[in-house]
Amino acid sequence: MILNRNLYIAAGIWAVLWAVLAAYLPLFPVDETRYLTVAWEMRNSGDYLLPTLNFAPYSHKPPLLFWLINLIWSVTGVTFNPARLVPLAASLATLFFTAVLARRMFPDRVRVSTFAGLIFMACPVFMIYGIMIMFDFMQAVCVMMAMIALWDSYTTKRFKSWVMLGLAMGLGVLAKGPVILVHVMPVALLFPFFMRKQWDGPVLKHWFGGIGVAILIALLIGLAWAIPAAIHGGPKFTHMIFWEQSAGRVTKSFAHRQPIWFYIPILMAFILPLLCWAPFWRSAKRVVAARRDPAIMFLLCWTIPVFVIFSLISGKQPHYLIPMMPGIAIMIARFVEEQDTGPAKIWGVSAILPVLAGFLFFALIQYHPLFSGEDAKYLWQGLQEFNTPMLLVRMVVVILFAVGLSGKLESQILAMILAFSIMLGSATMEADKKLLNYYDLRPLAAELQQHKDKPVAFAPEYAGEIGFLARLQKPVIPVAREDAPAWFRKNKGGVMVIRYKDKAEVKPFKTLYTLPYRGSGYISIVEAKSGAK
Repeated sequence: MILNRNLYIAAGIWAVLWAVLAAYLPLFPVDETRYLTVAWEMRNSGDYLLPTLNFAPYSHKPPLLFWLINLIWSVTGVTFNPARLVPLAASLATLFFTAVLARRMFPDRVRVSTFAGLIFMACPVFMIYGIMIMFDFMQAVCVMMAMIALWDSYTTKRFKSWVMLGLAMGLGVLAKGPVILVHVMPVALLFPFFMRKQWDGPVLKHWFGGIGVAILIALLIGLAWAIPAAIHGGPKFTHMIFWEQSAGRVTKSFAHRQPIWFYIPILMAFILPLLCWAPFWRSAKRVVAARRDPAIMFLLCWTIPVFVIFSLISGKQPHYLIPMMPGIAIMIARFVEEQDTGPAKIWGVSAILPVLAGFLFFALIQYHPLFSGEDAKYLWQGLQEFNTPMLLVRMVVVILFAVGLSGKLESQILAMILAFSIMLGSATMEADKKLLNYYDLRPLAAELQQHKDKPVAFAPEYAGEIGFLARLQKPVIPVAREDAPAWFRKNKGGVMVIRYKDKAEVKPFKTLYTLPYRGSGYISIVEAKSGAK
């Protein structure tokens, strides 16, 4: 049995937390609002081949997410919380495949699969991004399917494993594009290099021949959508999906617009509870000693190159690391499992490394690009505005964590999961009082629906923030802020949604509705003043 009772308990905790988060969290601009706008336009037009944003071809992402959202909407109707079932299902599927891969890699250590799943769920990245309507957990499912196929190819030499690899990479292309190759190809190419002393010529020929077959299958799956969509979308769309969104991104990716160390504190944040857990540090030092184990080498050839590649590429986002996190969880699980002989020792020398890691983490975070922008500064201010009604809940969190540390290792990880779930859930409920309101565009969209039959413009740049929320059925006109007066002269009776920082910027117009927006300003619906020329 791959999943044991503790994994089911952890999955149940996640389901309850997901329900709490779904009840309180708005759609976050600009990513979530944009992707649901694309899905809404797809449903509204009935064209499921060509994604559009603002009713123009949208080439930045392939269609799988939008297809799945519309599949759910065909059952539930068009609302945004059912769309969150896509990341929920993807996160649980990633958890399942993590346990499957761990069981196959360590068949003589049956509890590694349980530890791997629990450790993955204990990482904050699982719960934070498992609610977000984004592409990375879908891609993680495809990566995990590909890793299972690659490992089966190594252990069984069966041709169907290469077919499975091709199908997994093909789905990955439809989920997030050719970046699936960045996650899969390093281990596919490096693993045989480290196994060369054990593999003869025919085995290597079979391996690389299988990779070629898998790439061909993935290519056919991707082209089955891309070619008809390109014909339908026209020359500009064709250029974008066949060049700019693949090779074009690679050729422009090494300018280091973000520092090369960008992902170091991100990875530390992703596994933050483990940094305070002594068994994690004892397991880390065992990796070096066990590097000759084929399973450990496979995991190292998977995770290290991916981390290095994404560190070199300039276009960095924290969630890009999600598909490699199961590999890290499995590797930790392998060495934690053999320590599970009784209560863990949490003091002594083993407590020094967590303290040092904590200092390093907070030192790096002070200078991290993610925490230097206006939105991040506002976030820090918002966190400081939290009052103390949830103090009792936070005390319970600490108690649960302490109780967990006194028991078996599985119980300790389960306590981490429960503790972080309570913290995240209570913080979300408290943030709903003020902080989340600055990201919730639903009131503005409801107001805009009263004007949607008029010409509608958006300044300064439109990224689909209101299309789904206001259920718009015609394009919004993007307008530069300085061109707003001229647009009103040409579009009598029209309204404009405008983002701004200084209220003086909207004095020339009549303000119909205003919201504070993302901590760095305001967003308003305005129209021309009576008698304005």
